[in-house]
Amino acid sequence: MSSSIRKEEFRIDLDHGLTLPGEVRLREDATELPILLVAHGFRGFKEWGFWPYAVNAFAEQGYYTVIFDFSRISAASSKVLDEEGKQAARTVSQELSDLHALLDLIQEKRLPLAAAADTTKVILLGHSRGGASSILAAAEREDVSAVIAWNAPANLQPQAGADPFLSEDAARNAERYHVPRKLASLQKPALIVQGTEDQVRVLEGYQALQDAAPAQSYASINGGNHTFGVDHPFAGPTPELDEALNTTLLFLRRQAGTPQSAASRQA
Repeated sequence: MSSSIRKEEFRIDLDHGLTLPGEVRLREDATELPILLVAHGFRGFKEWGFWPYAVNAFAEQGYYTVIFDFSRISAASSKVLDEEGKQAARTVSQELSDLHALLDLIQEKRLPLAAAADTTKVILLGHSRGGASSILAAAEREDVSAVIAWNAPANLQPQAGADPFLSEDAARNAERYHVPRKLASLQKPALIVQGTEDQVRVLEGYQALQDAAPAQSYASINGGNHTFGVDHPFAGPTPELDEALNTTLLFLRRQAGTPQSAASRQA
């Protein structure tokens, strides 16, 4: 596209010494943009692998795109938090708290370049555990218009040997974290994108999501593994990643329309 992409970083201070660093990307010439809040996976971060490429693609297509690091990223290297605080930051509970904090800031227009954003159109997109958490957050927020999950687990109960903070958090919140049930309860559109070569546990979860919420949208990416064939550092897009992106963009256009530049509206 001929339009340049504007990027502005932010840093949000939370309670207990946690922080949310992130950035907003959007087309230089655009206004009244639908908002896309992007959540990385449990082992990812905002600069991991495909994310800069994907976020730029969404911004080029006319979305006010927000990418951030979950607070556990900064917690891991914190000199203020003790070990217990660092472990607590890794829970799904904290992940949801981070998403709610960002959604509040979006509605309050306190993120950078907020004048270009349309807060009536807020869509969540998450990968892996970030996708599951995005489904849960969408079920808890009336201000979320739609949700997209890439290769998201349907079962957030930790596997054997997981650290006790994750296990205790999951046990306390078993109903809140029931992803299939929450997806079935959604009164808003959802798109679940799943690579066919992902882990068995995730593939079984994909079927569980379809069984629970058959009216939602589903897309299988043939040959795609958990990261659509992408590693870190990024060596370029794969056909599987581009298919996931194109499928996602079609869904976004259906749910939020195709944003127009300021110049085209004045023509």
